[in-house]
Amino acid sequence: MSMTKAQQVYTLQKIKSIIEAKVAETKKAEGWPRITLYNEAKHALIVSGEVKLKKLKDITLGYHQGNYFDFSKHEQEAGISAKGQKRLDQLGAIQVQAEDEIMLGDSQEALALLETLKDF
Repeated sequence: MSMTKAQQVYTLQKIKSIIEAKVAETKKAEGWPRITLYNEAKHALIVSGEVKLKKLKDITLGYHQGNYFDFSKHEQEAGISAKGQKRLDQLGAIQVQAEDEIMLGDSQEALALLETLKDF
């Protein structure tokens, strides 16, 4: 049994909204935010001696403290754990498979994948 165009659109929107919610949930549970130090915090670390000068070969010319001091132990980029990334990859694969099933006309398989996605 194939879906009508309206059913396809609705089901695709439903899948997208479920995926977005699961991705946000995963990022919240398995991710970490970017930590950026501002000038006052960097200055305090320099004064307290908690940061070291960069090696001469790593120094770049400029007026910013980051050009001369290594703040890498105190700053970090946003990221996600390996477990979280694996879950995101699985969610993406399920989404693609469900969308393919919907567009190719196998509505029973697509609905089964939608149920799987809800419980994922």
